[in-house]
Amino acid sequence: MVAVAAAALPFIWWRGGALWGASFLVGAIGGYWNYVAVRRVADRLAQTVEQTGRKPRSSLRSLLRMLFIAVAVFVIIRFTRINLVAAFMGLFTPVAAVVVEILYELGFSRDHS
Repeated sequence: MVAVAAAALPFIWWRGGALWGASFLVGAIGGYWNYVAVRRVADRLAQTVEQTGRKPRSSLRSLLRMLFIAVAVFVIIRFTRINLVAAFMGLFTPVAAVVVEILYELGFSRDHS
């Protein structure tokens, strides 16, 4: 993810200037945090199912966390000069990193069974 963001940042900065570059970086950081959060949730769900054999319950804490994130995103978008196009490009850096890894594995995999 860092390599994809680092490779894209100079082009985005050159194309849109400092505001676009900063917006892209904010989006890339948000994309990374989202990736980490999704992994944590998936790991916790898997552990809960393994330990109890039941589907986990939804909690008030997770609902409040999602509400806080939604409010924070709204405030950032509404009250800053962030460029949404560049920020969304940054948010998709984890997806781009997955595509790059898939292409690498397809092209350089030693086992072509």
